[in-house]
Amino acid sequence: EYSYEVLNFADGKRNAQEIRDAVSAEYGPVPLELVMEYLRALEKIGVIEQVKAMKEMIDDRMASRGQERRNVKLGTGGIREIEFLVQAVQALCGARLRGLRERSTLGALARFRRYGLLAAGDQAALTRAYLFLRDLEHKLQMVHDLQTHALPDSPEELTRCAIRLGYSPRDRRAAMRRLLADYRRHTARVHRMFRTLFYSPNRSAVLKAAMKQMRGKRRGGEAG
Repeated sequence: EYSYEVLNFADGKRNAQEIRDAVSAEYGPVPLELVMEYLRALEKIGVIEQVKAMKEMIDDRMASRGQERRNVKLGTGGIREIEFLVQAVQALCGARLRGLRERSTLGALARFRRYGLLAAGDQAALTRAYLFLRDLEHKLQMVHDLQTHALPDSPEELTRCAIRLGYSPRDRRAAMRRLLADYRRHTARVHRMFRTLFYSPNRSAVLKAAMKQMRGKRRGGEAG
């Protein structure tokens, strides 16, 4: 009820009271809280769509370079997908759940766990993936240069990177294979969670838990 009318007046220039007055003048009295609920829903959709659009532009750029599966930072399941997931949840829920506000990615993941937004296994998996990918990024830059974020094509360069990461140098080929296997495992887990939140939010455990927490805060007041 009234969702379409609120959408018509939600142009980004009016506050909730002004939108309520405009809708009421046109269609009859509308509760302010109803208007605010619709605006919050629109804001949530907007955040998700904005991040999706940004990531899709990045994906196109990576694909044009042949790096969609090799770029540790911007590729599929890479560092940026973890950061986008964290930032989106904070943007959606941070106003009501102030305890989610944390600048560091790892600190935010820990807070998500504390608030029940992430299961222990998911938080641990994202944390391990983030640490692994950051370490891998650093080692790539040590081998090549400060602007490198992509896994090299050369098996020899991949092997050097694996050894720098701590894989055993006794079997150099095995070290390279283990590095690639770990990279694929971490990025696959990250990408599944990213895709669920941004493309199937109705199935996202993180988003469902966040909505439940916010409903609880609305009934009981902000606990901090």
